[in-house]
Amino acid sequence: MSFKIPSQHDLGIHKVLKHIRPIINPLVDTFSKHRLNNAVNIADLRICARKRSHKMVFDYSGVIKAFEILSVELDRAMGLLGVGCVEELKHKGTDLIKRRI
Repeated sequence: MSFKIPSQHDLGIHKVLKHIRPIINPLVDTFSKHRLNNAVNIADLRICARKRSHKMVFDYSGVIKAFEILSVELDRAMGLLGVGCVEELKHKGTDLIKRRI
């Protein structure tokens, strides 16, 4: 007979923690939201993602390559829209969207 170390789900801790989540989340998210609101370019957005993500995520070359591809795509999209920075995109965002009817 083998012994299994119980996880937090086996113990039901997640059921208890979900009740305090509304109190804890705003405290934990304050710094990352502030950093994201102050982002002005792609480098700042990368820093935000790096700080918000688990450290191991940025050590895997595949994930880093995915972020590089997304960065290129975002740069290209911003160029096509005629904006040079995230602040400008935040300011003009809704005016830049043209819907087809």
